[in-house]
Amino acid sequence: MTNPKEKRYFFPEIDAQVDVKTARVYHFRWPGSGFGWAIFTICDETGELSIQSDWGDFHHRWNPEHTGAAKFSHFIAGWRDDLTEAPVDRRHYIMDKFGYVRSKDTDCEFNPEDTRKELRRIIGEAHWESIQDASPTERALAKANTKELCQQADEFVQCCQDMDVGYAIRDAGHELDVFFGGALYEHVRESRPLSFILCRDELLPRFFAYLREEIKREETVARFASTEPPVSPAQRAVMEESGLAVFAAVKCAHTEALAERLDATHKGEVKAGSGYFGALQTAADVAALRKKDEES
Repeated sequence: MTNPKEKRYFFPEIDAQVDVKTARVYHFRWPGSGFGWAIFTICDETGELSIQSDWGDFHHRWNPEHTGAAKFSHFIAGWRDDLTEAPVDRRHYIMDKFGYVRSKDTDCEFNPEDTRKELRRIIGEAHWESIQDASPTERALAKANTKELCQQADEFVQCCQDMDVGYAIRDAGHELDVFFGGALYEHVRESRPLSFILCRDELLPRFFAYLREEIKREETVARFASTEPPVSPAQRAVMEESGLAVFAAVKCAHTEALAERLDATHKGEVKAGSGYFGALQTAADVAALRKKDEES
């Protein structure tokens, strides 16, 4: 029989398995205003994203194996390997995930007036479209249907106020549900906390922009590391013509030095005759790197 005074624990009395992972922390500051900071913590291995800031705290964990991206950070940042395409905007998706944890920074309030206006606007537009070139009988039928839909919309809004939005959607009138294609929830309007809006529209875009520049630098360094001489004269001529002569003079042994130069220039922006190549693409620099290659 268990001693009632014996202290009991929820977890079994065995050694816990501890896996140590490495996360990256980005501390953003906005000096000069007296306030303004945000700390972003992201872990590629575990799929965690956490934000602590002057404007609220948010966090969520994804399964990194299910994102379909090379790294979790690539997925979050909306990174595309084809730089001619615009990055994927995942702000609304991520804020929706943050909302799984209810807090003062994520909880929203149902907005009855905006919801009523939105529903009536769509019903009204459909009504005017349906009576174009319609007969008097068809116009009368359309008017009756529109009146019924508006009445159900008002009842739906009232139910959202009295009970719960989810319950109201499940209990909505059949005609209203069919009219909106079973997606009535898309037209429910809610008032978000200011902290939620600031995170979505101010913090995340700045963080993702920085993250994409970091990914671009990492990808550039990786290309440097995978490019080794010798190359044929024809290849060298093409590379020199395109402003990429430095590729022919660089070995993996110099990758760290190259990365430092990239960070010291325009955040890894690779353009012939500017940035990184503007600093290296002289005959003396190329000759010096070739000499280092021979010595190593």
